[in-house]
Amino acid sequence: MAIDDTYKLELHQQVHNVNLVNIFHYKQVTSSSDDAPQLIAAFLNTVLTTWRNMCGPEWKALCVIVSRLLPTEGSRRFGVLTPPVTGMASGECMPANSVVVGTWYTNEVSKTGRGRSYFSGFPEAAEGRNNLVNSNWEAFVNTLNVINSTQIGSPSDGSWKLVIWSPKDQVTYDVEAFEGRTPIKKLRSRTPRIC
Repeated sequence: MAIDDTYKLELHQQVHNVNLVNIFHYKQVTSSSDDAPQLIAAFLNTVLTTWRNMCGPEWKALCVIVSRLLPTEGSRRFGVLTPPVTGMASGECMPANSVVVGTWYTNEVSKTGRGRSYFSGFPEAAEGRNNLVNSNWEAFVNTLNVINSTQIGSPSDGSWKLVIWSPKDQVTYDVEAFEGRTPIKKLRSRTPRIC
């Protein structure tokens, strides 16, 4: 409930029944009555509604998990999506390991001043010569912009901003800019936890 508390937010997803997790870190800007549920609600109402528009129907968001990191670690709070939220773009999804990279920049020059997120679930029609094309590229950049915007709890209860978390130094850095890259990459297999 305190300003400057830092939270880890995990979005658990599936593409073609392959489990995926995206992790973001948010710092509290204004206080709220119950932080973790309000951050989950804010993320679902803003980010997820935009995110699903760039993904095909085989992409599913299963749950959001939020846990406090600073000033002290807190318990995990779950937001299970029943039924799962599915992608809205038409056409079958590319394989789960086909990803597009979003890079987050801070005013720190070192590697700790940068973060990356890997996005999967784009429809096959989104690819042209191994790059995201046209409206799919615009939807991706729009999603990055919404992730980076201040998240406001419902109804107007608390707000959070995206930060880069340095586990080594136990500090956060404000995100100053972001970049979406058009090449579609092949990501090596990972085995994440599932809700």
